[in-house]
Amino acid sequence: MKTLRLALGLSLLSLLGCASDVGSACTNEDDCGGSTICAHDALCGDLDNCVGVCSDPCDTDDDCSNEERCFTEPGGGRQYCRFESLGGD
Repeated sequence: MKTLRLALGLSLLSLLGCASDVGSACTNEDDCGGSTICAHDALCGDLDNCVGVCSDPCDTDDDCSNEERCFTEPGGGRQYCRFESLGGD
């Protein structure tokens, strides 16, 4: 189910025409450009084999667009902007 939500979320982000690499699938930071990070929505033991999404980093919800919120990667990782409906938090 989480994979389906991620796929739907990636499709939604792509349709919205987000800037640069935001919304693109990634496995590591090299897959993302500019200031975007490869954010992971699930806790993975081996990040090189874990699909993430290129996202804008954030400290608060104010750093994100109106439709997004600032979330923290599972396990207390970095914070990144994400559409609230993608996660279920």
